[in-house]
Amino acid sequence: MDRDTPPHDEPPLERDNPWWGRYWADPWAGRTETMVTGLADEPQGLVLAAVRGVLSVALASREVASPEEAALDDAHAVPIHGAGGEISELIADLAEEVLDRLAIHGSGLDHLRLDGMLETDTGGYSAWGYVVGRADGPAIPVVQLVGVPVVEMRSPDDAGEGPLLSVRIRVTREGAHGSR
Repeated sequence: MDRDTPPHDEPPLERDNPWWGRYWADPWAGRTETMVTGLADEPQGLVLAAVRGVLSVALASREVASPEEAALDDAHAVPIHGAGGEISELIADLAEEVLDRLAIHGSGLDHLRLDGMLETDTGGYSAWGYVVGRADGPAIPVVQLVGVPVVEMRSPDDAGEGPLLSVRIRVTREGAHGSR
């Protein structure tokens, strides 16, 4: 990890809530590529943190809140589903699904809700939920993942404190100070 803590204020990880994770992204700062980092103690939290981070950079680094943190009057919910043989593939599939929904429905969809995640019979993973918000909003630049996210796991027996799981995702966009 480049940093020990995200640059914006996030509550600490809660070990008794596997759905909690945290993310941050390097600023676009006129570039067409950035890096999203997610941290969590449980796979579900890592998936949620990673996909929230990708949603955030897709929306030009606006803060992304969960539906519980925001008033969603006149909310529109668009279902999302992802699957993969590894957690990294699940994160990529779910993040690409979110980006596809933004391209279709606009940037008014600015909240992510992950309702469930299961290990499949074949040893892979499946997750589902919603992107929630207004069914309108200005178009956003085309945002894409670069390669497969890199997931690392630290053993609980390793010395040191901090989250057990981390993910790094490279993201590019067009339309920011020219195209890629």
